[in-house]
Amino acid sequence: MAQINVVDVVPGISWIEIPEADLRILCGCPADSVKHLMRRGLIRPATVAGTHCETGPNVILLSDVMVQNGAFCNLAEFPVLQMLYRQGMILPGHPNNTGRKPLLMGRPDDRSRLRLS
Repeated sequence: MAQINVVDVVPGISWIEIPEADLRILCGCPADSVKHLMRRGLIRPATVAGTHCETGPNVILLSDVMVQNGAFCNLAEFPVLQMLYRQGMILPGHPNNTGRKPLLMGRPDDRSRLRLS
């Protein structure tokens, strides 16, 4: 049976990791979510095949509501940029560029704003 690790990062941000399935899910992405993940050690420097990069999420679960308590809930742009560039998912010749793209989960009308194609 697969081990599932759940970390409550800060209110509004959770981290779910399923190592056996190579899934690292960022649940909720308000402002500064990348900073909070770095402070908790969930995003950290790494070296893959001699190339420096970072660890981090490969899936983002978007909130069902756009605004909560006067703050925007789905600011996925920075986590997606962290995945594409700092993890190396989009960099030509990078060992983490395997053709997999970050996965966005949520309501279809929310995901359509953030197409990765």
